[in-house]
Amino acid sequence: MLAGLTRLLLVAARSHRLVTPGTALGWHRRLVAKSWGLPDRFGRPRVPAEVAGLVERLARDNASWAHVRIHGEMRKLGHRVAGSTIRRVLKHADTAGADPPA
Repeated sequence: MLAGLTRLLLVAARSHRLVTPGTALGWHRRLVAKSWGLPDRFGRPRVPAEVAGLVERLARDNASWAHVRIHGEMRKLGHRVAGSTIRRVLKHADTAGADPPA
C-alpha cells in the first residue's frame, strides 16, 4: 500500500522519499512470508519416550520377537503405534548402544 501511495505523490515530493517503492515492496514480501509461511515442524509428532521405552523393553526381554509380534502386543496393551514406527525405534535402539567400528 505504501508503494502505491508513493506513486500518487507529486514529482517534487517523490525526490524526498526515504525508500524506493521496490524497497517497500520487499519489506512487505518479507513480512507476509514470515506471517504466512509454513510451520517449522513437518511430519508426525515424535513417539513418546514411554512408548519407545516399552518397545525397547519388549524387544530386550523377548529376543525372538520381531516387530510384528511387538506391534501386536502393543495393540493388546492399548497403544496405537504403527509397525514401521516400532521398526524405526528398534533400529535406533540397536545403533544407539552399539560400539563404533575399530
